[in-house]
Amino acid sequence: MLRFCARLSWGLMYAGFIFIVATLMALIVKSAQVVVLTGFVVVFTLFLLYGLSLITLAFLMSVLIKKPFLTGLVVFLLTVFWGSLGFTALYRHLPAFLEWTLCLLSPFAFTAGMAELIHLDYDVNSNIHLDSSDNPYLIIATLFVLVFDALLYLALTLYFDKILPTEYGHRCSPWFFLKSSFWFQHQRAGHLALENEIDSDSSSNDSFEPVSPEFHGKEAIRIRNLRKEYGKGNHEKVEALKGLVFDIYEGQITALLGHSGAGKTTLLNMLSGLSEPTSGSVTIYNHTLSEMTDSKTVSKLTGVCPQSNVQFGFLTVKENLRLFAKIKGIQPHEVEQEMQQVLRDLEMENIQDILAQNLSGGQKRKLTFGIAILGDPQVLLLDEPTAGSDPLSRHCVWNLLKERKSDRVILFSTQFMDEADILADRKVFISNGRLKCAGSSLFLKKKWGIGYHLSLHLNEMCDPDNITSLVKQHIPDAKLTAQSEEKLIYILPLERTNKFPVYRKLIFATSFSTGNLLLSHCFDFRISPRSSGIFPNPEEPEGEDEDVQIERRRTTNAGTVEDFDEKPVIIASCLRKEYAGKKRNCFAKRKKKVAIRNVSFCVKKGEVIGLLGHNGAGKSTTIKMIIGDTNPTAGQVILKGSSEGDSLGFLGYCPQENVLWPNLSVREHLEVFAAIKGLKKGDATVTITRLVDALKLQDQLKLPVKALSEGIKRKVCFVLSILGNPSVVLLDEPSTGMDPEGQQQMWQAIRATFRNTERGALLTTHYMAEAEAVCDRVAIMVSGRLRCIGSIQHLKSKFGKEYLLEMKVKTPAQVEPLHCEILRLFPQAARQERYSSLMVYKLPVEDVHPLSQAFFKLEIVKQSFDLEEYSLSQSTLEQVFLELSKEQELDDFEEELDPSVKRKLLPQEDP
Repeated sequence: MLRFCARLSWGLMYAGFIFIVATLMALIVKSAQVVVLTGFVVVFTLFLLYGLSLITLAFLMSVLIKKPFLTGLVVFLLTVFWGSLGFTALYRHLPAFLEWTLCLLSPFAFTAGMAELIHLDYDVNSNIHLDSSDNPYLIIATLFVLVFDALLYLALTLYFDKILPTEYGHRCSPWFFLKSSFWFQHQRAGHLALENEIDSDSSSNDSFEPVSPEFHGKEAIRIRNLRKEYGKGNHEKVEALKGLVFDIYEGQITALLGHSGAGKTTLLNMLSGLSEPTSGSVTIYNHTLSEMTDSKTVSKLTGVCPQSNVQFGFLTVKENLRLFAKIKGIQPHEVEQEMQQVLRDLEMENIQDILAQNLSGGQKRKLTFGIAILGDPQVLLLDEPTAGSDPLSRHCVWNLLKERKSDRVILFSTQFMDEADILADRKVFISNGRLKCAGSSLFLKKKWGIGYHLSLHLNEMCDPDNITSLVKQHIPDAKLTAQSEEKLIYILPLERTNKFPVYRKLIFATSFSTGNLLLSHCFDFRISPRSSGIFPNPEEPEGEDEDVQIERRRTTNAGTVEDFDEKPVIIASCLRKEYAGKKRNCFAKRKKKVAIRNVSFCVKKGEVIGLLGHNGAGKSTTIKMIIGDTNPTAGQVILKGSSEGDSLGFLGYCPQENVLWPNLSVREHLEVFAAIKGLKKGDATVTITRLVDALKLQDQLKLPVKALSEGIKRKVCFVLSILGNPSVVLLDEPSTGMDPEGQQQMWQAIRATFRNTERGALLTTHYMAEAEAVCDRVAIMVSGRLRCIGSIQHLKSKFGKEYLLEMKVKTPAQVEPLHCEILRLFPQAARQERYSSLMVYKLPVEDVHPLSQAFFKLEIVKQSFDLEEYSLSQSTLEQVFLELSKEQELDDFEEELDPSVKRKLLPQEDP
């Protein structure tokens, strides 16, 4: 129906053009006396009907051919060829039967009609005026033929649109119009959805957790033997999904997990009706998706958030929501109320009048999610809904989904394991198109032997071998999984948590160090899962942070250094960016939006600086000013200590959006960019091979970009940015949409590329683990200004002086008694946030120390309340980020613009 309405709107628009053209052509024909006896109305009607038939012919060709260029070419050739052939009617060389048959093509019918008009006035052979009584009837018959042609083309368009395969949507049987379900909508019995159902109970497979009895009979989505194949070329087939069988339950939030290319997006596309399965069946609330009438019913129940953002860039946020609310069929009197509800729920009221094309990547993602939840659909299918969103926005989405999960079905895919752990009641893992396991977090961790993580942050005075020996002395099953100069990570068995207090007592009673440094000063203790953040009430800071002032002075001094080798690779000095706003009236002063407020920092050689901030804080704007895509209102940028003209050759850039050619393969992209960057063919081959091996892209080298998942596309963009060893690399959220394995590969590549080299990088990210993994220093932006800058440990020590306690309960009934017990054990504990299963508290240091006693108390609580798991950790980078980002809500972005103040870009300095 939506496609029909879209064609109808285009048809009506072009019908208006045809009406004008037909009028002009009829006037020209009559004024030039091409025909004399025929009236203006007949000539106008002939042109009008011909134009309308061409519109429907173009619709038909677009369905048959698909590609716009070929469609236009075919319609043009048909018009010219059959139109020219129609002039044979002027000489009456064709049999009458053949002429009427050829009139099924409207260009022939039109020229044949024009020939009849000429015959009505003149005899071609004798130039004698005709008075034939048959000609008027032939002209009327020609007009009816054109009407018939237009209706025939329209009917064939609707028919072939339903039966021909397309990239999106379901294909109907060629005989669909003979089925009673096409003409009459029957109420389907509940048992029909279970026809041919095979046993989906995976209880016999110990990789699948048995479903709780309370969800028996609540199977909302049933997937049976679902397979999907794609053509790869040369008659090869790629099997994206391989016989999936599982159920999704009402009242639960289900997470789809898996590596990039595992089949998550393919499955969601089939459930939403965007793609048709090769075989198998899907029923949603007893409606079979393969049935046309059922698929229409399901579409009314479903809200979809696709992996790519879906909005109109030339419309504001509010206008996008209003348009999609009308497309979804929300009653006109409810549209405004529904739109305002979504804006409030997603905290988008402050950006509702901004054009979608001017939003940050995270804000666009939030808008796409808002469109999906319009109308409060019963089924939500979300493909990485928080990709590219900052932690505050992610938490906003989490809370909204938790509130709406009752009596609804929510299925989402994600690459954030903490998101799945906190938000989803059930996790479903897919690998290479096959279902691997499903269950709750605790079931999966126990099944696969995943334990707690002990993270030890070291300095140069700690001996890793001695630390490992000490850990294994008290917990023999502990496994060292990662080791670097700064950190050791061990996995401890879940069942050995009762050893932690004993272990703590030993550590705090033993001096194990070189010199007088205690081992307890060398590390912090963390128990996974990673924390989900806190929401404190920070005070408004007075003046600029001391570290930011020091960085500003360092930047100023770096610009005056004469030694080329001593200069940082990036110097950004006093960058400011203002956007002029609209006047509210002719008497008001013009307002401005200040996106960047006098930001100063420098990136040293061998250093990676992370730029963190809320969506819209100014991170991408800062990068765009550095690369020259946006001119700063004031300030100075020096790259590699070179002048502006020379600096571009040193630059590598991974933008937030994937800027790739969809029809070129990965190898072709790499070869083209290597040539652009001046690499010799032999060097390019070696470099490409090394990067492809490091990022595990061997299997995708020959695939066109349009066939890649979003995570693989990000890998390709990253590889292109570091190709050719640029001295300055700018990475704008490079790992968005990647699976954890892909992220680890990229992080290793970043560390290897920049550490102890003459190169430097500036990286923006919303993923705190990424910042901790690759950044030497981080800077947090709030409302366009630097709020703080320094090493991660420095910021955690400075801004995160509390401990964070997380507890995961098995049933909601445990929440209130557990809360009272925590307040008894830790009197100054402050609850930060609570989901249905996760409780988060901030604990002051005096309540926690000694840590051995804190763990001892928590172990008693775990056994008394049968907790699923708990975590006690020092404040992480995410807590620091969340605390500082809350200040953005207090700032006013609009200021009066003083036209008397002149601002200009400072000149570049020569080396």
